[in-house]
Amino acid sequence: MIDDRAPVAVDVDALDRKDGRHRGLSQISNVVLRGISRNEAGPLTATQLAQLTSSDAFKVARSIELLVRRGLIYRDVDKADRRRASLSLTADGRKVYKDIEKFVVRVERKLMAALDPHEVEVLRRSLDKLDRQLETEIKAQGRDNFL
Repeated sequence: MIDDRAPVAVDVDALDRKDGRHRGLSQISNVVLRGISRNEAGPLTATQLAQLTSSDAFKVARSIELLVRRGLIYRDVDKADRRRASLSLTADGRKVYKDIEKFVVRVERKLMAALDPHEVEVLRRSLDKLDRQLETEIKAQGRDNFL
């Protein structure tokens, strides 16, 4: 049972050792790919992506530049406001992201196999509780003040 709401934390270097196609992707690049891939509302701007992933805007912007250069994401500049651009995955970006997701699922399954069903349920409930608390704190203090 994989929880789609949980943030994916993956050792991309471990994936690189198994499959050299992903060499050079940082943790933030993985987060950016995930954010773009999981967004159902359509293309995202860099600012929206930083907010959605609770990531540092500067690091997100640097990662976007790297991913555009590597042909993994497409940046469509807004004709009305050249400072804005929509981001989406390219076909290669979707492939890389799917490979990373498969790796994460395999790792999670191996780790979760160490727990019995009751422990899995307790872990899920605990993570859900922490997630709700995080959202409460962010709403109370504002995202910028909390982080």
